[in-house]
Amino acid sequence: MEKLLLVGRHSDALDHLARLRESGADDAALDIWEGLCHETESEYRKAEQSYLRVAHSEEDFPPVPYGERNLTRFDIIGRLTGLYMGELSDKSLAFGIVNEAIDRYPESTELLTLRA
Repeated sequence: MEKLLLVGRHSDALDHLARLRESGADDAALDIWEGLCHETESEYRKAEQSYLRVAHSEEDFPPVPYGERNLTRFDIIGRLTGLYMGELSDKSLAFGIVNEAIDRYPESTELLTLRA
């Protein structure tokens, strides 16, 4: 999946994700990859929905490899906040999602930095 995203084959990646979901797979990595595909294709509302599922997930999950990085829930909350501050033009949602995340993870320096 990561390779499809990195070479820009977003529609192929989305097709593959759909097949994985049809087979019963359902985890945060799928939502992260789906959000990245939609964000790259400027489908910001679809990216928002994928990222919200990650932000609100009660499950812990390992970092998801993407290029040189391993993306965590906090990275995705940062991307979601960026969408709200930029493309989706809703600063109140940006502050809301960060504050909600800090309430859940008060020790996260990443989130505290994001709010600053």
